[in-house]
Amino acid sequence: MLKKIVLAMACMVSASSVFADEFPSKPIRLIVPSAPGSAFDNLARVLEPELSKAFNQSVVVHNLAGASNMTGTREVVRSDADGHTVGMVSSTHAINPYLHEQMPYDAVKDITPITNLVITPLIVTVPANSPYQTLADLVADAKANPNKINYGSAGVGNSLHLATVLLENAADIKLTHAPYKGGNLIVNDLIAGHLQMATLAIPSVLQQIKAGNLRALATTTAKRTDALPEVPSIGESYQDYDYSTWLALVGPKGMSDKVRDQWHKAIADAMAKPEVQEKLAALGLVIETSTPAELQARIQKDLEENQKLFKQINAAH
Repeated sequence: MLKKIVLAMACMVSASSVFADEFPSKPIRLIVPSAPGSAFDNLARVLEPELSKAFNQSVVVHNLAGASNMTGTREVVRSDADGHTVGMVSSTHAINPYLHEQMPYDAVKDITPITNLVITPLIVTVPANSPYQTLADLVADAKANPNKINYGSAGVGNSLHLATVLLENAADIKLTHAPYKGGNLIVNDLIAGHLQMATLAIPSVLQQIKAGNLRALATTTAKRTDALPEVPSIGESYQDYDYSTWLALVGPKGMSDKVRDQWHKAIADAMAKPEVQEKLAALGLVIETSTPAELQARIQKDLEENQKLFKQINAAH
């Protein structure tokens, strides 16, 4: 009798372990480290129904904004690595280690890269009544009058700032940086003429450009973007220039290859659907998925390049 009880208990433990290892076996949390209405959030809302179908489980978008996206990412890295909690990260993930002395996690060691999702080209914009009709006009004036042109960004070291620093390096010009606390304030001051230029994410200014309130001079990518095909890229004038922000999907460290690959396939299948592609294009988001290894390499490369840029920025201040 005792042997039968022990055997039954062993079977129960084994069955429970197998069940615990199954993915998905319960509702899934998709952590978005920003507020509703952001590019992160818009992307998550498009993917949510597709992922729910793929996993046959409810996928709940959980907005956890704050601390330069670190609040949301910290929740991801502290979660169980069973696949039921994953989160989005962006280019800021590879910037934060140089903005904050104390990091709540390691940007490389504490995550499992799954896939890149989209890239967001930035765009050099000026007020509608600006004398600069082209990027060449702006560069010529900046060369003749160093530090005359002021530009806004969402703070020292953010992606909007770094993209403009790279433009200064490529064109050999000097501009004056005006840090802001938020992107909306930059757009308002740009339209009002309080700023002479700003490098901004396309989704945040696309409608203002189409409405004629702002003029687009160039995108920050090597090639033109489908969202504004008539606007030249900086890469057309400066061959080595290519900058865009990216949004990616990661899990906690320790996620199994099997679960990671299930997530990767679900994302790839969703992104292949024409209706998903259409929705994301309308948001100014460019689909660019990757393998886990490619995402790992992208994060590492950005960390190395940002370290150099921050040394330059710190030396200039």
